[in-house]
Amino acid sequence: MDTEGEHVGRVRVWHTEYGWGVVEVAGEEVWAHFSRLEATGFRALAEGDRVRLRVEAAEQDGYRWRATWVRRLPERRRGRWSVRRRTGHSG
Repeated sequence: MDTEGEHVGRVRVWHTEYGWGVVEVAGEEVWAHFSRLEATGFRALAEGDRVRLRVEAAEQDGYRWRATWVRRLPERRRGRWSVRRRTGHSG
């Protein structure tokens, strides 16, 4: 996986109570932490969310790749683009 550019992936699993999850990018699993999410308010993802991310090679909880920056992408629904909104705190 290229560590220089950005990738598009899909959240495979997200553990809201622990603040981390796994994003699948081109068949590779990438560990992601809420502190790397570009978002306002409560920072969390949900299974199936499409994201854009940057990665670095790292051993993190058994995963070869770790996200250094993550942004949720809008999803196309019924002819319109939307972004899921969440409320809560940022920590």
